[in-house]
Amino acid sequence: MKLPTMTLLVALISSTAANEWTLYCGISCSDGTAIASGSDYQAASCTNLDSSYEYCYFESDESWYYAVVYQNVDCVVSSDGPETPIPPGGCTSAGDFNSYQVALNL
Repeated sequence: MKLPTMTLLVALISSTAANEWTLYCGISCSDGTAIASGSDYQAASCTNLDSSYEYCYFESDESWYYAVVYQNVDCVVSSDGPETPIPPGGCTSAGDFNSYQVALNL
């Protein structure tokens, strides 16, 4: 194997490993359960949570990922159930969250 090919493979492996993200939800911004995690973007599909959570926070290696949590199931937005975006390192205010999406901010 030539050196440039090996360098390219190492770079691709490193970039894949550096795309980790995790959404946590729980009773505070520091005491949460990992709800979802990934290392690649699979599209911003909605997922309903198994139970309602008061706080959600998001961790990501890359700034272009963010999470959006919803008070309503099925990621429905209404006047009494708005969406709440969470940037990497961010946490929601107290709420009643029942669904989420992970998206890209390009």
